[in-house]
Amino acid sequence: IQYRINKLRVKQAVFEIDNPEAQIRAAVDNVVRSSIPSMELDAAYSNKDTLCNEILNSVKAAMQPYGYSITNVLVTDLSPDKALLQAMNAQLAARRQREAAIEQGEAQKVLQVKAAEADAEAKFLAGQGMARMRTAIADGFKDSMKSMSDGGLDPREAMHMMIT
Repeated sequence: IQYRINKLRVKQAVFEIDNPEAQIRAAVDNVVRSSIPSMELDAAYSNKDTLCNEILNSVKAAMQPYGYSITNVLVTDLSPDKALLQAMNAQLAARRQREAAIEQGEAQKVLQVKAAEADAEAKFLAGQGMARMRTAIADGFKDSMKSMSDGGLDPREAMHMMIT
């Protein structure tokens, strides 16, 4: 807390308040006790400016009658209980593990999809190869039949010759 004594109210600042720093500390504690429980801890860390403004307004109003002008409030660190910090760390670790598990699941899914696509492509290509082979065999039989027919064999004799 940064403060100064109002020159026009030096009498009140010196004689009407016994321990101004303790009074200021009590006012700060009062605001912190009333503000922090209404926030989640993550929000308390991210809203330090809001907390500073609440403290500034409250302490300024409490100390103004005694001749103290509060100029600035700095919240440098929030230090929650160790058990609360452990709980927060466990929660963060669980969140990270959950995100990692989701990412691993997505990676497994992609691997399975790619493997299935590769298998389908391999079967498609194998089918095309088989079709070309059968076409080549049929063309070979056709060419053989034509050659034997041109050589003077009738189709029955040519077929018998090809089978045996």
